[in-house]
Amino acid sequence: MSSRRRLLVAAPLALVVAVALTACPNQQVVRGARTPVWSPDGAEIAFADDLGGQYDVYVMGADGSGLKRLTTNPAVEGAPTWSPDGSRIAFESNREGAPNDEIFVMNADGSDQRNLTNDKGADGQPAWSPDGSRIAFASMRTGNGDIYVMNADGSDQRRITTGPRNDSAPSWSSDGSKIAYTSGDNSTTRIYVMNADGSDQHVVGDDAGSNFTPDWSPDGQLLVFVTLRDGVDQMYVMPADGQGPERRLSSPGGGDSDVDWSPDGTMLAFVHHGETGPADVFVSDPNGYGRTQLTHSGD
Repeated sequence: MSSRRRLLVAAPLALVVAVALTACPNQQVVRGARTPVWSPDGAEIAFADDLGGQYDVYVMGADGSGLKRLTTNPAVEGAPTWSPDGSRIAFESNREGAPNDEIFVMNADGSDQRNLTNDKGADGQPAWSPDGSRIAFASMRTGNGDIYVMNADGSDQRRITTGPRNDSAPSWSSDGSKIAYTSGDNSTTRIYVMNADGSDQHVVGDDAGSNFTPDWSPDGQLLVFVTLRDGVDQMYVMPADGQGPERRLSSPGGGDSDVDWSPDGTMLAFVHHGETGPADVFVSDPNGYGRTQLTHSGD
């Protein structure tokens, strides 16, 4: 993702609250979507869903068309992430025996699925580096949640966080120099940023509630994230250095999570769920306006 101009502009909160919802004509029937992620060319969205009776990785067009199931193993699989060239997708799976999640990789059409981590601990939430050479992931292999980095072929797996808190959900900056992640304990969950080698770990943003699952804007200037500060999942955005105001992108009712920035910075993909029932994939502009529902949770 190359450097692009900052597209997010200040907007009155009242306008953010009055979110218009649109259903796309290609709306796909699913059962409970999770973790939507854009392809590098912005043409497709991969996500996890249990439409087949267990969670698998699916892909559809960015307009909601052409739903395809990529994994069919009788296991729980999800958290997909695209390689920067769009040829492969890494994902987590417990096919080696629950609850032992592993990081797998496959071709973008679902073929050639291979285990990359092969460890007895739970490994998940893979994130491909912008140059395609490395994959960051979260692991419980030491009994504590930490961030690891490995080569894209699974070699040279290295632990880069070692603190007492549980670390998860790594996200690379667009230049590959930094990683944002979630770090929490029994009382708080915060967003941290560190250098890609694990040095200079520091918290960013407000501490007004639990903040988690950060995602960098393509120009590296902003972090979009999910927070529970108002008692419900809501999307917020803040400067990547944490030095500036945080702004809500969700309506007061919340229910938004698993947010991912499009490669050109003009759209967000996320899941939205009501007070009851499963979640669906939505897209919006980077201010939270113009929400379009791409999937519909059926029975």
